[in-house]
Amino acid sequence: MSIYVIWNPKSRGGKLASAWPEIEMALKQNVGAFTAIPTEFSGHATELTRFALEKKATTVVAVGGDGTVNEVVNGFFEGDEYIGSKCKLAVLPHGTGGDFKRTLNLPQGLDELCRIIKAGHATNSDVGTVTFVDHAGKKRKRYFINIASCGISGVVDRLLNNGSKKFGKLSYLATTLRASMQYDNQRISVVLDHDDNNAISLTVNTLAIANGKYFGGGMKIAPHAKLNDGHFSVVSLGDLSKAEMVMLSPKIFSGSHESHDKVSMREAKHISVTPLSGKVELDVDGESPGLLPATFSIIPNAIPIIGMGS
Repeated sequence: MSIYVIWNPKSRGGKLASAWPEIEMALKQNVGAFTAIPTEFSGHATELTRFALEKKATTVVAVGGDGTVNEVVNGFFEGDEYIGSKCKLAVLPHGTGGDFKRTLNLPQGLDELCRIIKAGHATNSDVGTVTFVDHAGKKRKRYFINIASCGISGVVDRLLNNGSKKFGKLSYLATTLRASMQYDNQRISVVLDHDDNNAISLTVNTLAIANGKYFGGGMKIAPHAKLNDGHFSVVSLGDLSKAEMVMLSPKIFSGSHESHDKVSMREAKHISVTPLSGKVELDVDGESPGLLPATFSIIPNAIPIIGMGS
């Protein structure tokens, strides 16, 4: 085995840097030999993952939050090509939101997490791609493992990533409240699986393109989503007023919001979303890379993940 551990000192508002000695010791005691490399800038985890793959890594461990995991996943791809070979992805979560760890159903204990990495039992997961317009107006493509969305979620990401995450879930809640004061529901057009004749016009608070179940610091936005079912769950939170959104929020956290008359859930493998009013911001695994228009596609069984469904 050749294990590379890519860790982000800035995760959880910088708290991972002080926690790293404990994590490193747990890895040494439960996993054995590995190469650990800290990230130094945005996008570095993608570069480090490609370096690890060039060195014939058999496992790449992402230590950090959902953004770090996203960067590592992007390192398994170059252009339109999967370059991961037989390398496995493992996640040792230590971030602010921690939504992907909930989808993976990972245990809480550090030693147990490390033993799962050592055992190396992996299941293939689907991966999503999103093509979009970045904030400079250039067309971009990224891969995502958990959830991409647009609407207020993109505003929350931008504000959160430009602010402080040191208070964890409280940071999410405070930033969501701040975003809700700035955000007006947006009109969008959605085309599912290339069916242009049946484009859906929606006014939305949020539209989620979900491979995993959770986003936004623990919201179970897509309760029926599975990482290896070959399609996305497409969840629309419609033209909800601010008061309605407050009332609905507990149900979104529990995953019981499906019955609300302004919520819809569909399934698709390819989704095109076009703005019909205003500037609509994107959220991609907790990051805010750009704007609509965007297209989303699923790659079935794209990457083996250790501990998935454990």
